[in-house]
Amino acid sequence: MKLCAEEKLMGQLGLVLYEYLGEEYPEVLGSILGALKGIVNVI
Repeated sequence: MKLCAEEKLMGQLGLVLYEYLGEEYPEVLGSILGALKGIVNVI
């Protein structure tokens, strides 16, 4: 997405993932945090 200049879309995806941080299952929470870390590193 970075190569396609979609930083705005990545920011929106980050907000959606941030809303799911209250997830109860540790595996899902770990995946969400990993995805957010990837987005922050690219933006």
